[in-house]
Amino acid sequence: MKDAATTADRERDHSGIEWLELFFDLMGAAAVAVFVDGLLTGADAANLGIFLVLFSTGWFAWTLVVMYVDLAAERTATRAVVLAMVLLGVMAATSPLHFTGRANAFAIAFIALRLMIAAGARNTGRRLVNDPMLLQAGSVTAPWIVSLWVATPGKYWLWGLGVLVDMGVLAIRTGRRQRHPRVNDRRLRRRLRAWADNEAVTVDAEHLGERLGLVWLILLGTIASTLVLDAARSDWDPPFVATVLAGFAILLLMFVLGFSGPPALRPHNALGRRSPRIGLSIHLWTMLSIAFAAVGIGAAIAEPLDPVPLLLRALLGLGLGGYLLAVATARATDGAAATPLWPVTGAAAAACLAAGVLPVPGVAALAIGTLALAVGVVSVPR
Repeated sequence: MKDAATTADRERDHSGIEWLELFFDLMGAAAVAVFVDGLLTGADAANLGIFLVLFSTGWFAWTLVVMYVDLAAERTATRAVVLAMVLLGVMAATSPLHFTGRANAFAIAFIALRLMIAAGARNTGRRLVNDPMLLQAGSVTAPWIVSLWVATPGKYWLWGLGVLVDMGVLAIRTGRRQRHPRVNDRRLRRRLRAWADNEAVTVDAEHLGERLGLVWLILLGTIASTLVLDAARSDWDPPFVATVLAGFAILLLMFVLGFSGPPALRPHNALGRRSPRIGLSIHLWTMLSIAFAAVGIGAAIAEPLDPVPLLLRALLGLGLGGYLLAVATARATDGAAATPLWPVTGAAAAACLAAGVLPVPGVAALAIGTLALAVGVVSVPR
């Protein structure tokens, strides 16, 4: 093992794989769009549960590749990233929210992606000293493998168990390392000896922050494209036009909240500087909030003058309020620019939740959400 004190801080070159990563991020956003469409076509409690599992699994698949490229840098195997993109596309196309009979294909694609990326990480000649275990397969794939022989809905429960195991590994293992640094140092020394001639590196915070932000931006753009498509396919009347404009206003305010201000202080870069336990968890929260908002916006556009079904209204409120709090939390957890969760921000998030609870027409729900996010833009320092 090379000296960890010198190799852990050595800069790695990611410049040669930026466009490849961008291509992969586009597939990740496309997968989210497919999952959102599936929930909109049959919104009930059962499908919401399936959606949560699918979304979390898709996010984990994307994160695995991001962490692999962060580790490998100039040693990234292009073939591995391209195959991962294909497998993520298969996961999206086999969403059981559209066709239940394709559920096993979804699981097989995820298992294959995970095993392939884990093998690719081992072949880089590098190891992350602060790896949250994301790049390892091992027993975490067991629920997915067992699910291949289990009928629905038990299959989905096993998938959910697999997601919880991943979340637990991410939260517990990295949290334990922070709480017990001396124990962690001993384990690290043993690990370095076991890794022989591998190079010890840490997560490249700048690269990770960039990746977290890019998929964030692409997802907002993907939702905007669906609004344009809805507008092109529909007859225009004042309520419909007002609803679409409110949807665009919400996306614009989400963009301002996430990407305004000095680059170093933007939420995605702040998350890149945090430990994986915190940074990746808040990123998942943020992406899920955007997806929930997309579901609510789509439902509101379909029913501009009628109350949107309660579940879809609730998702709209959770998405807008959750996004506002996620952005504020991302800024607040950054030691370089600590920002408190202002009371006004909390009030704005509460107003977003109210937009999802009140039995108002779709256009009114989006109008309330727009005003609440506007207050959030003013209240969250940038």
